[in-house]
Amino acid sequence: MREIKFRAYNKDWEMILPVKAVINNGDWLSVIAINKTTDGIEHEEWQDCEVGNEIEIMQYTDLKDKNGKEIYEGDIVRNLYEVYPVVFESGMFCINDLETPIWKMNTKDYWEVIGNIYENKDLL
Repeated sequence: MREIKFRAYNKDWEMILPVKAVINNGDWLSVIAINKTTDGIEHEEWQDCEVGNEIEIMQYTDLKDKNGKEIYEGDIVRNLYEVYPVVFESGMFCINDLETPIWKMNTKDYWEVIGNIYENKDLL
C-alpha cells in the first residue's frame, strides 16, 4: 500500500515543513505543519491559507533516491547526465521533460534528490 504524506513550502517563511494534516475548507486550506525551534523542539504550526499564494503543497511519491531520501513532487533530481524537477501531471508523478512515469525508473540506483524548485531554482 502506498504511503500518503505531504510537505509544504511556506512562502512567507521561505522554508519547507513536514505536514501533519491538510483540511480543505473550500477555497482555503488549513495546514498543520511541524516546525522545529532553534533548540530542536518540534511544535505544530496551524495556518489557514490559499494554495498557490501563501503555501505550496507537495505530495510524497512513495519512492526514495539512491541515498534513501524520500522523493516529493517539486524535488529536483539528477542522474548521471541530467537534472529534472519532479512533477505531478496526467494523474502520475513524472520527471519533467521525460515521458516515463517516475515509478518506472530505477530511482534507487541512479537518481538523487539535490534540492527543490522553491529553494533551489538555480539548479534547473
